[in-house]
Amino acid sequence: MQRPIARARLLSLGLSLLLVACGDGSSDADAGGGAADAAVAMDAGGGVDAGAAEDAGGGGIDAGLEDAGAIDAGAEDAGTPADAGDLSLTLADVAVYGNCMPIVAEDPILAFWTTNVADAGAATAATLTDAKLTITGSSTLVQSLVIDSPTVALSGGSGSQMQRKTGADVTPSDACGSYCGSAAVTWTLELTFDVGGATVPVTESGSFSCVY
Repeated sequence: MQRPIARARLLSLGLSLLLVACGDGSSDADAGGGAADAAVAMDAGGGVDAGAAEDAGGGGIDAGLEDAGAIDAGAEDAGTPADAGDLSLTLADVAVYGNCMPIVAEDPILAFWTTNVADAGAATAATLTDAKLTITGSSTLVQSLVIDSPTVALSGGSGSQMQRKTGADVTPSDACGSYCGSAAVTWTLELTFDVGGATVPVTESGSFSCVY
């Protein structure tokens, strides 16, 4: 009768030890799981926050660079008149002569030409601010001229305009007698333009002649 009881006690003790061993493993697993969960939470929190901060910082830097680029582009695109090195202003078809037909005008000296402007940058007009004509022979005649169309309209920095003398501050006393018939008589036309705030002078000269 004693042996069965002893065996039962040994079996019960073995089961208790087994349960304790299983319980400790479960606790370790739970502890490990908790540590793993904590690690995951740390990685997720730290990694996500760090990534978000880095992304946000990168975005801020990119945005700053883009803004800086926009400012630079605006300064570069800002429209300004071309400098004197780029600007081209020339005269074509210049004619200066005395019209000594049977009916002679009070001032028989005619002058006309075509003004051509190119590479004037953002300037919208080339305005004639001064025009002077000098006739040189046995005597010298200097006239400040009145011009019919003093403004050359520009589009894209270029434009062309025919211009003609319509008056002068000095009337010659005997232009058809004093300046005609001599190859030594010359004329000099001096014009000054304002092109987008830049002062641009141009000069042409030639031999003076008359028509009868």
